[in-house]
Amino acid sequence: MKTNLDRFSGLPLDVTYIDGRNWRMHHDLAYRTAAGEEVLVRAGFVTDFASIPRLFWRLVPPTGDTGNPYGLAAVPHDWLYVHRRIGGR
Repeated sequence: MKTNLDRFSGLPLDVTYIDGRNWRMHHDLAYRTAAGEEVLVRAGFVTDFASIPRLFWRLVPPTGDTGNPYGLAAVPHDWLYVHRRIGGR
């Protein structure tokens, strides 16, 4: 699986597991889209990574893994879902 890790800055993630489902970001994470727009996820943001039912976590962990790091992509996705904007618009 091809990843676009070069589009991210602020790696590696520094997060704390806070309540059995959610994680708190300790520093900013930025993602640059193919169109060149930046999604900036601010420190303190709380994410659940990928919203996968607990029943399936053994097969598809919400944070992804080294072979399938979709969990990283879930962080800017959650930010956009909560804030409903990109690049101030």
